[in-house]
Amino acid sequence: MKKFVSLILCFLLACGLCGCQVPKGGTSGGGSTDTEIGDNQGGNAGDNQGGNAGEQTQITLDYPQIETFRKDEEVKKYLEYYKNQSYFSDGKLIETYLSSGNEEDFSNCIFASPDGNGDGTKNSPYSIYDAVDNVNKGQTIYLRGGTYVLTETVWLGCKGEEGNYITIKNYPNETPVLTSTQSNVDKYSENGEYIIFGMDKNSQYIIIEGLEFCNITSKYAGGIVGYDGGENHIIIANNKFHGFGTTKPSASDYGANAILFMGESKKSINNILVINNSCYGNTTGYSETISFAGNCQGVYIINNMVYNNTNIGIDFYGNAGYVKDKELDQPRDCMAALNVIYNCNSSYADCAGLYVDGSKNVLLEANAIFNCQYGIEIGAEERVEGFDVHSITVRNNLVYKNTVCGIRIGGYEEKSTGLVRDCKLYNNTLFYNGEEYEVIISKAKNIEFANNLIYTKDKIVKAEFNGYTTQILFKNNCFKAGNLPFVFYKSEYTLEQLNSNYGAENVMADITTTINGDWITALSGKGDITYASHFDFYLRERAENKSGDIGAFIIA
Repeated sequence: MKKFVSLILCFLLACGLCGCQVPKGGTSGGGSTDTEIGDNQGGNAGDNQGGNAGEQTQITLDYPQIETFRKDEEVKKYLEYYKNQSYFSDGKLIETYLSSGNEEDFSNCIFASPDGNGDGTKNSPYSIYDAVDNVNKGQTIYLRGGTYVLTETVWLGCKGEEGNYITIKNYPNETPVLTSTQSNVDKYSENGEYIIFGMDKNSQYIIIEGLEFCNITSKYAGGIVGYDGGENHIIIANNKFHGFGTTKPSASDYGANAILFMGESKKSINNILVINNSCYGNTTGYSETISFAGNCQGVYIINNMVYNNTNIGIDFYGNAGYVKDKELDQPRDCMAALNVIYNCNSSYADCAGLYVDGSKNVLLEANAIFNCQYGIEIGAEERVEGFDVHSITVRNNLVYKNTVCGIRIGGYEEKSTGLVRDCKLYNNTLFYNGEEYEVIISKAKNIEFANNLIYTKDKIVKAEFNGYTTQILFKNNCFKAGNLPFVFYKSEYTLEQLNSNYGAENVMADITTTINGDWITALSGKGDITYASHFDFYLRERAENKSGDIGAFIIA
């Protein structure tokens, strides 16, 4: 089974780290030695342990397996904690998900099959189209296993209600595969557009679970797509999306999405949970694999595997004019957490694995992003006066081996793009990102970096656009880099100059030191607990009665 990577650090054995558990959103813009983070994946927790205090000791930090999701009990613990917090506008949506997954109830259901043409009973199932047309509030549509070769889009204009969701799911131990032939796509696609599941303003209180969406190629191809605005209380769980492709990936008006919701009316798309899905092998063009744009509020993208796609992995995108009311044209009160995103790269534009642009009040937490171009980007492609990108929190993320940089913040062009402000980046672990810099800040204001662990081959931070990029604070971070790791407006700074001009109590440590050296001293208990969140990357609870640790992982 593949691993993220085995990072060998010189840590105290007492650290306890071993064995732990669309829109055009692209920007234009095992183990190893103890001095390198190796390319080879693999290794088991606890490898290379040994030695007594005072000796140089290697400990393998074994990151989670990239081919599996986090355990259900861990995710449920996370959701239980947050369901009544401010990020969830309606905790009942989460309650619905947490209470699902019990024994199947066939007392209020109808059935569909690939060749169904009956009355919806188990022995005489509907077609999938008839099932959707005839479902009532509170009912479950069980899709029998097999391949559904669709002739046209399945429109989910059905309405459930609180306590009576409409559920569309796989029959137990069977896999419904939803796809089409190229002749169907060519015949039924409208203006070159072909979608498997379509939603509109009437779609509400719906659960889609346990299905496989795949293999559609068109000018625009989509798995689950909502357009009009007003869709609400939708749970998309435990599905697979793969093989969606656009016929001209480098053309700006072509694209493909596994999941796309575009809020284009005054009525918001709201209370959407996308959880435990696999999205892979999609040729999305300038679109994104999972994307929410325009008037969207209360969107939670949690514990998904997003990999081997040709542009951005997960995206919140606003300020693009989808809604005339600028106040509503920004995704807000959203969360992307516990996702694994890798190998999401574009050959025609630099892109991020996890991207927030034109949005506000978004939490990015405990995601793992690697082998993309940017790991995480908080951008402002569109300049809309009075509607900055703001209040984005990035914490407990593991970001490594992305080719352009680990984290980028701000508009990428000095005058034409927008401003990013009031963002907090706490307790992230970054290593070996970028050709030169781990972090790039451009056209950004009031940005706080605290408790982050950043290890790099070369330089760490680059700040651009003097006069636009202001009020940048670095506090209680631990760096491993060269002698001149910080570049602010073309001037190079040492660590001492960084602390004097842009922060306080940042430290530099040598990863090759002995077990009693500066590295472990710099990490353990040197963070500021006021910045720490409730959980670390592994969803272990951070102690509230001790100093905060630096980085995404609890040390002791």
